[in-house]
Amino acid sequence: MKYLISFLLLILSCSSCRVVDYAQFFLSKNHQKPKFDEQIVHHDEANIFRFKQGATKYQDLIANLNFEVPNDQQKKFSERMPLDQYLEKATRTTAFIVIRKDSILYERYFDGFDEFSQLPTFSVAKSFTSALVGIALEEGLISSIKDPVTKYIKEVKGLAPEWEKLTIEHLLNMRSGIDFNENSYTNPYSDIADLYLKNDVFKVIKRSKFKYQPGTQRYYSSLDTQLL
Repeated sequence: MKYLISFLLLILSCSSCRVVDYAQFFLSKNHQKPKFDEQIVHHDEANIFRFKQGATKYQDLIANLNFEVPNDQQKKFSERMPLDQYLEKATRTTAFIVIRKDSILYERYFDGFDEFSQLPTFSVAKSFTSALVGIALEEGLISSIKDPVTKYIKEVKGLAPEWEKLTIEHLLNMRSGIDFNENSYTNPYSDIADLYLKNDVFKVIKRSKFKYQPGTQRYYSSLDTQLL
């Protein structure tokens, strides 16, 4: 009876909506062409920037770079193969692109993907976010990266004294000091899963505590970028 109850509890825990949503997010077929109720970004086809294609010699050169493929069991390098084959056979890569200045030097898609496939960009967004902060600074929307975040995010004002010390620069450098566990991607009840699955991100932010004083410790944290 004890084992039966434990088994039923396990089944119930695994059938919660949150776990299912988390699994579907990662296991949807090819992560491809998700359906949205509305398009948030609209492109002006008459005025769109496109990278130019680099010379074919670059495509061939990069495609034929040799990579050593490790043997998982022996943990030794068992064979060498060109980049094209390496990406397709030895990794789970779906898209790989090399851009230098304004030219695409190498562009390949795998596993049924193409240049029109929609993909989650995950932490690529961090680079774009920091660039947008720079633009906001240049346009005067942000007066200084030394400004405390409470100047712009009123919701965190008064929650803890550390919030008053936390600056935009700390967030850009990932030195917020906020206690956030980035390394639990497989746990649907982790801090990082909350950012993906919760409808109200501010609830996640408001309940966050500080592990260090802002500016004193650097560690990778998606919450810092979320605040930006």
